[in-house]
Amino acid sequence: LLTSDEEVTKVTKSYYQVTKELLRVIEELQRVTEELLKVTKELLKIAEKLLEVTEEVTEKLLKVTEELLKSD
Repeated sequence: LLTSDEEVTKVTKSYYQVTKELLRVIEELQRVTEELLKVTKELLKIAEKLLEVTEEVTEKLLKVTEELLKSD
C-alpha cells in the first residue's frame, strides 16, 4: 500500500490531534476524580457525625423509655 507524503502527514496530524484531545480529557477526568475524592471524604465525615448523634439520641431515648417504664 503506497500513500503520498501528504496523506501520511494528514493522518499523522489527525492522530496528534486525537492524542492531544485524549490527554486533555484524561487530565479533566483526573481533576474531577480528585474533586470527587474531596467530596467523598466530606460525606464520610458527615456520616460519622450523624452516626455519633444517632447513637447519643438513641441512648437518651432508651434512658427516657426506661424511666417511663419505671414510673408505671
